[in-house]
Amino acid sequence: MTRLVRVSLLVLAGIMLVAMPVLGYLYRAPVSVSENASTDYDMLAVLWTQNNDWLATNGFMSSTANDTRVQTLGGSDKPWLVCDNKTLTSVPVPADSQTNLYFVTGESAASSMDIIVGYDGYVTMPDTDEPGDNFTIQLSGYFDTDGSDSAIDKVGAFRISVDSGNVTSTIYDAEAWYTALAVAYRAGDAWVESAAYPSCIVNQVKVTFAHPVVGAYNNYLHEIQVWDSVNSIWVSPTSVVSNDGAWANPLNATDNNTTTLASKETSSTGNYAVTYDLPPQLISTKVKFYGTGSGYSTDTRMTIEVYYTNESASVTSSVTPGDHVVKVLADGTDFELYIDDMVTPVDTTVLGGASVPSNANDWVLMSNTVPYLDYFMYSVGGTLITWYQPNDIISGTTLPDRQGGDDDGAITWGANPAGVGVTLGSMSSSGQPGVGATGDTSTGDILPMVGGTDWRPDAGVSVALQANPLRPIVTAISDNTTLSEYQVWVWLGSIFVVFITVLVGANVRGHHLITGIAASVAIILMVVWDVFPMLSLLVVVLAILGGLISERSPSL
Repeated sequence: MTRLVRVSLLVLAGIMLVAMPVLGYLYRAPVSVSENASTDYDMLAVLWTQNNDWLATNGFMSSTANDTRVQTLGGSDKPWLVCDNKTLTSVPVPADSQTNLYFVTGESAASSMDIIVGYDGYVTMPDTDEPGDNFTIQLSGYFDTDGSDSAIDKVGAFRISVDSGNVTSTIYDAEAWYTALAVAYRAGDAWVESAAYPSCIVNQVKVTFAHPVVGAYNNYLHEIQVWDSVNSIWVSPTSVVSNDGAWANPLNATDNNTTTLASKETSSTGNYAVTYDLPPQLISTKVKFYGTGSGYSTDTRMTIEVYYTNESASVTSSVTPGDHVVKVLADGTDFELYIDDMVTPVDTTVLGGASVPSNANDWVLMSNTVPYLDYFMYSVGGTLITWYQPNDIISGTTLPDRQGGDDDGAITWGANPAGVGVTLGSMSSSGQPGVGATGDTSTGDILPMVGGTDWRPDAGVSVALQANPLRPIVTAISDNTTLSEYQVWVWLGSIFVVFITVLVGANVRGHHLITGIAASVAIILMVVWDVFPMLSLLVVVLAILGGLISERSPSL
């Protein structure tokens, strides 16, 4: 048993020697994210005020901020973006919790930061080169498919949606007005409902009173509602787009209250219209209104039109919430969707003449279902048009276009949701002694910047480990200890190897070569799973050699 313990300890020591990283920083400040409204966020973009221009000017970070990171207490990097007056990150925030992080400087220079705009924030990309039927859009980031919203939306033309466990990309037909209801007025103090029309996405609804004969008419609109086919409810408009001036208090038609008078038109002949906006991406099959009138003529008419779009081509795939690379491609013949694997599409459909309509609407990127992006790339006809991947401090609301700079994005900054607070602590140096301790005063300008070990220069984890079902347990340990996520993986892997070594050694009774082989198989398995680095294979040789020597040398 003594020899078995020796072998086990040697295996563990070898693993820890080659696998554990050494972490360093120049300056760091604690960041605390708290949630007190009993709301759970799988992934939440949060921000805090921070004068990063001053920090860069005074040498606390590089001028580009690419040497900064937002990290867990154990040193695992989180998505982050440094702006002139704020810093943002995106992390899971459980209900009624506190998540502790660090903002650090002095790390190795990153090639880029992430695109994070905060809760309810988004990026507007100008409408320049129209995609038509030959384009590629590729984006990498977090897709919360448990939610429901857009990753990209060019209203009335194109959309990538994140909804109900799926990522879906859709090309739409050109928008048009459709007359859903035309009746002789008056309504008679009751709801009047249209006949069903083909299911479509309805963007706006327009109400028109027509007065073809001379006379004084009092026509009142109390409510206008559109049927939401997905949720099986009637919904009210959200705002007024246009009003010809004859309508008083048109917003009263959106308050879901039939006792309030939304609009009134009196006297002369003519057509009087008010147009309302509807909730985005509303799929509908019918409308209804509630109205009254007096002094009416049978020639007086009430018309309701909807501004709609239909799907022209669509591709979709089920996607688990998490980090993914999504690519949508149209080549004039086919419309394809790629998820993570950029070679083989997960869904394909024939375009059949479908093409993204040319309209004046800008592109809107990101939503709460896409809390951060690593990058966004847009190509037309094989030519890269727009590339968003920040590699410098963001100034104001401009997201620079790294492909020529012609299509800079305009950021609409979000805010932390109700019940979520972020607190930034004081920044301290890595050479600063703790409270009650003293330290040597070194000449800082001749000291090299603290770096990481060559064994594991990054504190991240591989794609394979990101998809490992044990990761939630590992990240929970990492986020609440001083261990990085990778260090937790190494510790768990080491425990597994030692367990296998002891288990086999206790059962084969003195056959230490078999024990060494079992330990080697366990180590190789950890290497295959990306828990241990390739260098750990050296320990395999030592384990087998140690078992062989131990078995042939009874005195050991």
